[in-house]
Amino acid sequence: MPRIGMTEAGDAGWDFQWFTKLTQFDFAGAILITKAVSRPQFMQKALELYGIKPFIIHAGITGWGGTPMEPNVADYRTSLNAVRSLIDSGIPARNFVLRIDPIYPTPEGIQRAVDVVNAASEIIPDVTRIRISIYDDYHNARHEIANRGLPLVDDNPKWKNEMERRPTPAQVTAVATALIAARPDLVYEVCAEPEIASAYKDHFIWHGCLSHKDCDIMGITVPAGTGINGQNRFGCRCLKLKTELLDKKRRCPNNCAYCYWGRN
Repeated sequence: MPRIGMTEAGDAGWDFQWFTKLTQFDFAGAILITKAVSRPQFMQKALELYGIKPFIIHAGITGWGGTPMEPNVADYRTSLNAVRSLIDSGIPARNFVLRIDPIYPTPEGIQRAVDVVNAASEIIPDVTRIRISIYDDYHNARHEIANRGLPLVDDNPKWKNEMERRPTPAQVTAVATALIAARPDLVYEVCAEPEIASAYKDHFIWHGCLSHKDCDIMGITVPAGTGINGQNRFGCRCLKLKTELLDKKRRCPNNCAYCYWGRN
């Protein structure tokens, strides 16, 4: 059974455990998720890895970079231009996913996501995969967002169970209609968002961050009978081939307000 590395427990642009593990151990490939795609250290490591091990970069760009929401993240044009530079340096465009995660479902947050989509069509039109997820209102995140003086997504002071902290139907509709209007030609990929994929089948497809499509791009054969959702997370459709490459499990230097690890 092939192992495919993932960087979900941190940020691949700051924590380079992934590079050591991918080059020294038996991994078939990797999904590198980062909001720090423009950091020179990450760009150098990605270029070093290319040709050694197949990988896909999820460039996390929400439009909040440089604001109290994401104080240590580059602005979206800087990040998009970094992706452009990596492509121009030899990493194929098909090895990139523009990951707008999370979309904060307020008018400002949705507009920021649309701004990213519009800028991407100008700067990286050859990157045709855009993956989105809508903000989940975890208690730690809600408190931190309020502490930074940012507006809350709603006036619900305390949710009672996991489903209550998920986006409301109105928020899903607002996000979907704005993204469809921005790129009506595009089929967006969604992560753990079955509601949006069910309601807007022509414009959204629900599959895992590690899917058969990713394996095809990386040239990795998925064994027959491979299941999904090995971590038993709501809405996850990732293939049971992934192995976490990062283990620090704490807020990374991006210092995003919505981080589910809470404060350092």
